[in-house]
Amino acid sequence: MYHPPLAHAHTTGFAAHARGALPAVLRRLAAGPVSPRRVYDLGCGAGETTRALAAAGYDAIGIDVSAAMIDRARAVPGGADAGFVHASLYDVAFKTCVGIIAIGEPLTYHRPEVDAFARLTGLFARAAAALVPGGLFTFDVIVRRPEGPALDATGVREGDGYRVEWTTRDLGDRLERHIQTGAWLDGVWTESTEVHHVAVFDAPRLVSLLGAAGFEATVSTGYDDFALAVRRIAVFATRMPS
Repeated sequence: MYHPPLAHAHTTGFAAHARGALPAVLRRLAAGPVSPRRVYDLGCGAGETTRALAAAGYDAIGIDVSAAMIDRARAVPGGADAGFVHASLYDVAFKTCVGIIAIGEPLTYHRPEVDAFARLTGLFARAAAALVPGGLFTFDVIVRRPEGPALDATGVREGDGYRVEWTTRDLGDRLERHIQTGAWLDGVWTESTEVHHVAVFDAPRLVSLLGAAGFEATVSTGYDDFALAVRRIAVFATRMPS
């Protein structure tokens, strides 16, 4: 997933979501516990959000399942010395921290045969065990169709050295995205084809699961002034005292 051509396109032309959400996340982190300064950035991609967290004084650890994305994160000046980890966010052992963020829907990627709610239940438990009381766990996901229109779509985007074409099929309990990407990489036009399987969620059930794990959670249609696209929600969960 996110092979080199799509990693280039995503880094170059699809960063608006993370940039729009970041100010609200930083405000909430600043209002929370001050120690330890560790924050996990799940689905960090090329590391722009991770670097912003580090610039704000946090010990930021970026985690992504895409080797191409992690390579891009490490290639940025200073990136080789930063805390970037190539791994599934469901396999990482979290250390004590004040924040865990997952901006840009990284918690939605699950193959059809996977029980996405069960997977998130395990992640919520691990996050609760690692966060100090008052610590922040925030993420955004796509919600089920009763809360908005079908998301069937086709699109094309061209930018600096890339072209992406996609088709999204809304299958009710999940989305299926077919993505064709071409990009200039090291002077060679390189193409890739990917299929992304995307789970959709029921917001009240997510809040209930977070509550069972030890969080107090609220749901919003955006990150403060930054509105999310249709059928997307941001979840802000605070670790309650044990």
